[in-house]
Amino acid sequence: MKSYMMKNTLYSIILIGMVMLMSGCKDKEDVTPVNTAPSIIGDWHYTDDELQADIYVAFNSTGAFDLYQKIGEGRHRKYTGNWSMEGNVLSGSYSDDTAWGSSYNVTFDGDSKMILTATEDSRESYTYSRESIPDEIRDGSVEVKASCDILNSQPQYRWL
Repeated sequence: MKSYMMKNTLYSIILIGMVMLMSGCKDKEDVTPVNTAPSIIGDWHYTDDELQADIYVAFNSTGAFDLYQKIGEGRHRKYTGNWSMEGNVLSGSYSDDTAWGSSYNVTFDGDSKMILTATEDSRESYTYSRESIPDEIRDGSVEVKASCDILNSQPQYRWL
């Protein structure tokens, strides 16, 4: 009887030790979110033939961005502001303190493709290619500093 109890106690101690050991063996990668902020830095280009949209965005390492958008006819409009990443969620605001229309889950397909998917509506997804912003767009854009078209008092559509 005594040896039976000692065996059961020994097995219980070994079993408890194994459970404790295995529960502490999680990879740090499973717990820590991947920091995608360094990957997002640079120039990105999006086009949509259906909307006649030509969008360039530059994310810099200080948390500022420049957005150049042309929807339909005319010149590109330039918007500026700040961005931030929390885990893989990108959010930001324009220089007039207007928040972006959505925050975006960011994924990458290799080094040259970035996919932004709206956190509120996963059907809203945009694929950008890593591409330098041409000088003629940087130099020829119209900088917009307010959220309304001053002449018409109409709100401006902003891509992000």
